[in-house]
Amino acid sequence: MTPADLKAKLDELLKLPAETEWVEFKGAKSNFDFDDLGKYFVALCNEANLKGEPAGWLVFGVQDKPRKVVLEALNNCIAHQDYARQSRIIVVEKADRLIFENAGSFFEGSLDDYLFRDRIPRHYRNRLLAEAMVSLDMIDALGMGIKRMFLAQRNRYFPLPEYDFSQPDTVRMEIMGRLIDENYSRVLIEKADLDLGTVVALDKVQKRKPLTPDELKPGCPRSSSPPPSPRSPATRRNTFATALSMPSTTRR
Repeated sequence: MTPADLKAKLDELLKLPAETEWVEFKGAKSNFDFDDLGKYFVALCNEANLKGEPAGWLVFGVQDKPRKVVLEALNNCIAHQDYARQSRIIVVEKADRLIFENAGSFFEGSLDDYLFRDRIPRHYRNRLLAEAMVSLDMIDALGMGIKRMFLAQRNRYFPLPEYDFSQPDTVRMEIMGRLIDENYSRVLIEKADLDLGTVVALDKVQKRKPLTPDELKPGCPRSSSPPPSPRSPATRRNTFATALSMPSTTRR
């Protein structure tokens, strides 16, 4: 391809509403692992082949659009809404967050099932609608949409999505559009290999939410990473608190 062809292709990719299975954006860095890059290339090429696309694209120097998370949240509401209740899907935009609310309880399984146990849903609340949305690549047939939202926010170093199940037969979810504690973001930047279970615990600490007994246990079963070295729950709690309370000018 000529430079002009490459520029035209880049312009085309940047107009996409979000990443696809064969197009991925990466921020510019100087420390990419070559093994990881090889895995990215293989995965993108395989997906391009499965979808009938001529090529897969890994674009450096471009951050994935945050609207990808918004689309994922909205599409989940549409797919899982309990339409028998004749309620509306509610989306509220505030200065620092988006709030999504749909009628119907969390359908099949728990939040932790989809975040940490790779649960695949066996049933759909609205089967025909969900199947149509899967065929249009609006939702994931494997139930990975929720985990993708959490990973996308983590990769942007932003607070994780917040689910609220306190109202009966209603699912409410918030996506923050600003930082709460810059030290949380700094920890994610400096420790890119943190497993999702630990990041969830750190997110709760920065939001001043209590940790569950399981989250305080060494080798927490929610995490898929190898167990950390043994330490008491109190020590682990202090580690989280210390990580989020260090002055922002302190860097290693």
